Amino acid sequence: MVWGFPIDETTILVLFPVMFLAMWLLIVTLLGRMSGWNKLQNRFPDRPDESLIVMRAQSGAMGGISSAKVNFSGCLRLDVCRTGLRVSMWKVFGPFQNPFFVPWGQIDVSDASIFKFKRHRLGFGTPESGFLIIADRTAKMIATQSPIKLS
Repeated sequence: MVWGFPIDETTILVLFPVMFLAMWLLIVTLLGRMSGWNKLQNRFPDRPDESLIVMRAQSGAMGGISSAKVNFSGCLRLDVCRTGLRVSMWKVFGPFQNPFFVPWGQIDVSDASIFKFKRHRLGFGTPESGFLIIADRTAKMIATQSPIKLS
């Protein structure tokens, strides 16, 4: 008996997956909001543009405001296109987060290095709606096929 309800093995086998899925959806939804992803996908809807470079399993830190960041380790996909940058993530980590497409003219690049770890901060929009902090290696790959300049 748990809280006055009879619990047997069958009930546990049914409740555990349901509760796990509910918690997973709650957590990934909250992370999507905290990272500013929802705001970015509304402001910069995805558009069909040919990808020049596709970078899968990328890591980065995103935030809707400068003091809060959500780390996405190895679950981002960055598509460098002729007119902008498409950012998406694996659906298992963001079932409600759609890809967003930021035109090159709406991306501001600045230095975000920490100690000897070179990082770049991509600010999205004017005024800024969110940002993505990426590794130097990733930023250099983007810069090879785009008009952005690294500092």
